[in-house]
Amino acid sequence: MMISRPLFRSLITVSLTTSAIHAQVLFNQDFTSSTDFEDYFSESPSAGQFNDINTGASNVATISNGTLTFTKSVAGSGGSSGFVRTTDIGLNPNVLQFSFTFNVSGNSSDQTSGTQLVLQVGAGFGTGVTAESNSEVHSRIAFNWTEIGGQWAIEPGGGGSASSNYIGAQTVTWVVNNSGSSFDYTAPNSSTTSVANDSYDLWIGDTLELTSVTATSASQSLTDFKFAFNTAANAATISFDNLSISSLSAVPEPSSFATLAGFAVLGLAASRRRRSCSASLAA
Repeated sequence: MMISRPLFRSLITVSLTTSAIHAQVLFNQDFTSSTDFEDYFSESPSAGQFNDINTGASNVATISNGTLTFTKSVAGSGGSSGFVRTTDIGLNPNVLQFSFTFNVSGNSSDQTSGTQLVLQVGAGFGTGVTAESNSEVHSRIAFNWTEIGGQWAIEPGGGGSASSNYIGAQTVTWVVNNSGSSFDYTAPNSSTTSVANDSYDLWIGDTLELTSVTATSASQSLTDFKFAFNTAANAATISFDNLSISSLSAVPEPSSFATLAGFAVLGLAASRRRRSCSASLAA
């Protein structure tokens, strides 16, 4: 059986694109090991700790019912709160997937600014919980709420159309791509979905709400993250739970390696046959 060079190259291409997604967990915290929020941060953090959790005079951080909770009792003042991780979570990961449970309660006035409650990922972050400037941020999302108790949404940080409104706790999945090309990943609804380079997708539950949103600063790497609940925000209680961050990468399926090995054997046999024929003709 002879395999032409164009066909051989095509078969290798198909084989190499048959890949599984490998997820390496870089950070994981479900806030059940302690009821003291100070146990969840350290100057030399473990894989489940922040570098800091900050709390304001009337913007207070607590561990409540196994969640990290921030309660802001005064609108427009009372200090900022939030969490930050400045110790690198990985060696320059190319694609990060954030997953967490988010909830809002105690809200009675609209919070629509895209700068008062932000989750950011990038590099070179400061240890305080003031939101980072755009130059340090690869990507960011912002949390909003309405005047209806418990109703909230997420928008691209810095403007753009927000997600649908949700009430109650929901799982948020945020996939940030800094790999240099588009990236296929397994979505929360079990579909295979592609996110553009230097862009992100955001899912709430099984619904894709924000699609391939362009990065804030594409030149930044993905080593630090921060949530900032700024003092100018309206009053509400927000909570995070089951916060997990994974580095995603594509790994060829075992069947692909077997196929490539088969192609290599066929190629070697064909090469030997050509050399043998050439030698016979020369004789």
